[in-house]
Amino acid sequence: AISSLKREGIMPHDFEKIINREYKDIESDDELTKTAKARLIKQRNKNQELVTIYEAYQKALRSRLRYDFDDMIALVVEAFKNQELLLREYQERLHYFLVDEYQDTNTSQNMVVEMLASFWGEDANLFVVGDPNQSIYRFQGASIENTLNFVQKFPRAKIITLDTGYRSTQIIYDAAHSLISHNQLTGEDSAKNLHKAVTKKLSSKLTKGDKITRALLPSQTLELVYIAEEIKKLLKEKVKHENI
Repeated sequence: AISSLKREGIMPHDFEKIINREYKDIESDDELTKTAKARLIKQRNKNQELVTIYEAYQKALRSRLRYDFDDMIALVVEAFKNQELLLREYQERLHYFLVDEYQDTNTSQNMVVEMLASFWGEDANLFVVGDPNQSIYRFQGASIENTLNFVQKFPRAKIITLDTGYRSTQIIYDAAHSLISHNQLTGEDSAKNLHKAVTKKLSSKLTKGDKITRALLPSQTLELVYIAEEIKKLLKEKVKHENI
């Protein structure tokens, strides 16, 4: 839970403010049933306990002169927020920004980039590479909103679409396109060009490829067994290892 909060750029004092704001009227809210009210109070108390643990954890880290993995970004965000001179020094030093795998960035990571680039406003030299259709790491804090909001924050950004694929056969790209084209990434007018760009069909530089087969298996272990057995079959048929 602490890791998730840090990835969202939320320190203990921020979390406490959020709790106070979200739960301030539950005792006096007559529209809530007794059960709903009891559930919300329990949830509030649990979150307040988390604030206490979060604060104690941060104090324990500092007393040992340590920081955890998420602090490497979270502490930078906190320092930039509270020390304007420090932020200005880095803004003057860093003029060009390149972010790869932008769809996997979490809120804290994106805040560092945006704070550094904010000195230049819409004229920032900011180049990001990413695909919101590949934003599948929400459980690790990745935020698809970063990609979708990029074109709104930087409306003059040029969108460059990579439409040639070198990793898969055309059949796989066609199948992926037929699924991805159903995605509704956003309804915002300013992001329509982004949606159009990222749903463009890829043309493969490889051969057309075999038909796709689907295997439905009851567990992850059996999925692994199935893959291993399929590889064994292909090797018996003299298929080269590098082509599997």
